[in-house]
Amino acid sequence: MTRKEVVDLVVTRLKEVTSEIGKIKQIEIPSVFDESTRLIGKKAVLDSLGLVNLIISVEQEINDSCGILITIADDRALSMERSPFKSVATLADYICLLIEEQKSKGILITDHLYEHILDLSDSIYILSNGRTHLTKKSIDLEKLGYVNIS
Repeated sequence: MTRKEVVDLVVTRLKEVTSEIGKIKQIEIPSVFDESTRLIGKKAVLDSLGLVNLIISVEQEINDSCGILITIADDRALSMERSPFKSVATLADYICLLIEEQKSKGILITDHLYEHILDLSDSIYILSNGRTHLTKKSIDLEKLGYVNIS
């Protein structure tokens, strides 16, 4: 997903959530939203429940349309000095970061072709004697009894 697609998704879902809030509370909601639209704080268009609904809706749409499972309201987001929930722009930036992180993760289990795996992987873990060992080089594989290089 491009950043523009993420912004469009957040704005679309924001319109849906605020429309529901407007109907329930019988208040007028702005009709135009953009990257500068504030989600929390002064002049925010959402209350806390509205923000939760927006987050859930965006997470679900990303999962449905891209097959990527993200958690927007995670410990990292909640402990950041500058909240990713401040505006549409900051939320879109944080979502793009989460999507990129998910794209780069993978798990590969193999018992052969270890030379190729060492070159491809950022981290290699070997299961040996009921323990997990972080390894970096083929010599580590030999020390753990996985291969005989000599």
